[in-house]
Amino acid sequence: MTLARALPGGRVGLLGYPLALASLLAVAFALYWPAHGAGFQFDDPPIWKGLRLVVDADSALAYTVSGTAGHLGRPLSLASFLIDAPAWPSDPAGFFRTNVLIHLVNGLLVVWLCLRLAAFVPRLASRREWFALSAGAIFLVHPLLASSSIMIVQRMTTLSASLTLAAVLAYLAARPLAQPRPLA
Repeated sequence: MTLARALPGGRVGLLGYPLALASLLAVAFALYWPAHGAGFQFDDPPIWKGLRLVVDADSALAYTVSGTAGHLGRPLSLASFLIDAPAWPSDPAGFFRTNVLIHLVNGLLVVWLCLRLAAFVPRLASRREWFALSAGAIFLVHPLLASSSIMIVQRMTTLSASLTLAAVLAYLAARPLAQPRPLA
């Protein structure tokens, strides 16, 4: 079955949708790959100057809460940089890969969100998988989002998007529980 052929009713076959989704993720990763060799940007080193001091859990915690960006210091994004700490300061490739992987996860969250939202639109009922896949494709390859994945320090932005998408999905999952139910 080719990706262009949907089963009757517009539904994608059991293997077709996961294959289309995996292909979309692979294409998005391939589109970002040329930026893989880019070095650190002008505003990256100040954020990570403390990474070289991380040697154990205590120093990792100290680094995580030492941020100066914003009122709270953005500890979640600083904690995420610990994943790539062994590569600092010589190899930005690991930092880049982590950023792109976060972007791909966000793309999956967008697809999942669109699948959930399409359930509320009767006209999309028979094409909800393709609607969600199309929206995910736009999100994953849109040039506007490229800088947040390519510029390593912008992980703060992509993690914010992750949490926002997860919160909307959680709301959609919990909303039916708030419906009044008869006491029978």
